[in-house]
Amino acid sequence: MSEKPDKSSSDSVARGSYGSVLNTFKRSQYGKFVAKWAGALAVLDLAWLLAFARTTDQLVPAGFLLISFAFMSWRAWRSGAVIQTEERLIVRGNIWTYKLAKRDVTHFTAESGPVWPRPFSGTFLVAELSDGRLRAFKDFNAPISDAGQHDIEQVAVALNSAWHLR
Repeated sequence: MSEKPDKSSSDSVARGSYGSVLNTFKRSQYGKFVAKWAGALAVLDLAWLLAFARTTDQLVPAGFLLISFAFMSWRAWRSGAVIQTEERLIVRGNIWTYKLAKRDVTHFTAESGPVWPRPFSGTFLVAELSDGRLRAFKDFNAPISDAGQHDIEQVAVALNSAWHLR
C-alpha cells in the first residue's frame, strides 16, 4: 500500500508557478484551539452587536472586532500546514505564511520545546538555512507521544527525502 499525501484546498494555491506538489502535511497542536476561541469570541461579539449596538459609535468598533475575530479564527483553522513543491516550501502559520526556496535550505529537523500558548510543549519543524541560521516553524507542531515518537521527525525525513537533502 502506498500512502498518499494529504489533499487539501491548498494544493491549487501551491501549484501556481512553483511546480507540482511533492508533500502536504497538516499538524498543529494549538491551531484548532486558537480557532475555536477566536470563533467563540466572534459569536459573542455578533450576539452583542445584535442585542445592544444601535449607534455608529457602537457598530463600527464591534463590527471591526467581529471581522477581526472571524479572520483570526479562519486563519488559525488553516494554520499548521506545510506544502512542499519542487521549488518551494510553504508553511502556513497563524499570522504569516512563510515561503522558503529550495536553494536556501540545507536540511530539515525536528526540535522539542514550548509552543504557544505556553502550557503546550511539543516538537516543531526547523529548517537549517544555507547561511547557517535556523528557522523554527512553531505553528507546525505536534505533541510528544508517550513512546517518545516524534511525528514531526517523520515529516522532516519526508521533506529531506523529497528534495534529496542530507
